[in-house]
Amino acid sequence: MRKWKTAKRIFTMSVLAAVLGLSTVGCSSNEESKNAETGKNTSVEDTTEDLKVVRISGPGVDSNGTVTLPGAAQLAQNQGFFEEELEAVGYKVEYSGFQNGGVGVNEALASGETDIAVYGDFPAVTYISNGNDAKIFAISTSKNQLGIYANNDIQSVKDLKGKKVGTMIGTNAYYYLEKELEENGLSLEDVEIVNAATDVISLFSSGEIDAICNGPQLYWLLDAQKAGHVISISGDSDILSTSHVVLGRTQFLEENPEVIGAIVKALERTKEWAEANEDAVYETLANLSGGNYSVDNYKDYYSFEDGFADMTPYIQDKDIEHLQTIADFMLKNQYIKSEVDVSKSIDDSIQAQ
Repeated sequence: MRKWKTAKRIFTMSVLAAVLGLSTVGCSSNEESKNAETGKNTSVEDTTEDLKVVRISGPGVDSNGTVTLPGAAQLAQNQGFFEEELEAVGYKVEYSGFQNGGVGVNEALASGETDIAVYGDFPAVTYISNGNDAKIFAISTSKNQLGIYANNDIQSVKDLKGKKVGTMIGTNAYYYLEKELEENGLSLEDVEIVNAATDVISLFSSGEIDAICNGPQLYWLLDAQKAGHVISISGDSDILSTSHVVLGRTQFLEENPEVIGAIVKALERTKEWAEANEDAVYETLANLSGGNYSVDNYKDYYSFEDGFADMTPYIQDKDIEHLQTIADFMLKNQYIKSEVDVSKSIDDSIQAQ
């Protein structure tokens, strides 16, 4: 069985992912109170009632109603870094998530119901292409991995010719599949695409499809059943890997410029914490998955290279190039109607010191 060897990165899918949603709560009593669970004393001086609110949205909600933020933002939320950095500049956080993923996030942005989105590159490009005034100002994770998992009769991408491949049309996984087929002398016309989301595992297990193109969480479940093997991964490619970005409504960012620095700092702290606590990262992610994935899964997932370089929140040229490649692909396949110059929607004013 070939191991899933990928760059050190965090890929959070709405399917089966669980994230702890922490928010700052003010104390409204004038008398000192004591938190029964932690034993911490709080008083009127600790109140957050005077703080302004910043609303951060992610692409999912788990079965318990917990908001799912993707990428390094998952750890930043779990460790309380967002709350700490935003409170330091006068804000408290309210989280929201949507069962319909990026579509729901974009609707909330457009209606003014949320201020900041942490989600995938495809919905971010879609939002910008629709003429919405927004800026991408940070990266949550730059290289989330994708791959192709096939039954044991298929040994290489070239063997996919004439086979049924389950993936989600119009997503970065579909984009990756097209590029991998092209690299191996094939095209999308050489395979039968089965547009499938949460039912893709059952379709594969029953033999109704021959392969899956998606993120590794699905493969971990199948690996436990010894149902097949990985035949292709996106590796360390800046272009073929998928990213999670942090995007804000331009009006909100202009009126609250300190929010940008606070969020970037929280993500930078996440990177530093991860580098100093590698085992804790694996354990935290395994716990956040609700037991669906193991510590060993995450160790294998992060075995491609040393460090957590992909957690760097500062926007780099390679990130803009990746987003532009995604935008061009989406236009070519008519997922968006308007051409997008990504560079015009980037705010890279906050850089590493």
